[in-house]
Amino acid sequence: MKSLVLSKFSQIWMPSLVLLMFFTIFSVMVFYIFNKKRDERYQHISELPLDEGEKK
Repeated sequence: MKSLVLSKFSQIWMPSLVLLMFFTIFSVMVFYIFNKKRDERYQHISELPLDEGEKK
């Protein structure tokens, strides 16, 4: 059954394109998350639940 489905699928560029898009988006998100410039922002965001509604 699997080979029958694969034999009718002639558009190889589609899964290749989706795989490329996945790795591109994944790489960009990993870079965005682990960028050292974001440390101050993450520190501020991590303290938000502890503020109890106080404005800084």
